[in-house]
Amino acid sequence: EADGSFRNSHGEYPNVVRSVAAELKVPLLDLTARTEAELVKLGAERAKEWFKQIPPDAAAGSPAAVRDDTHLNAYGASRVCDLAVVELEANVPELAAHLNRSSKNTKPVTPALEK
Repeated sequence: EADGSFRNSHGEYPNVVRSVAAELKVPLLDLTARTEAELVKLGAERAKEWFKQIPPDAAAGSPAAVRDDTHLNAYGASRVCDLAVVELEANVPELAAHLNRSSKNTKPVTPALEK
């Protein structure tokens, strides 16, 4: 939101998923909570970089601007992948040990995500 708060567009779904994971005693990669925290930390203006924002006339046949604050663009999706790695390391370290860390082209969204 413009005031820097996060608007939940998923309703009760994340809470239901958390409840099911707790009931079944299985690890949960809580990307909803992790993404919300990261977006709030970035602030409203910088958070827009993660979402589909197309200026007017930037795409053929699309004279109107597109402002989609729900669906991630490629950059935002790659940042959520970084967050998934953090969640995996925190919640399923035995699986995280098998991650391929050989790519030199990845740059985590924050220094806290760097390994």
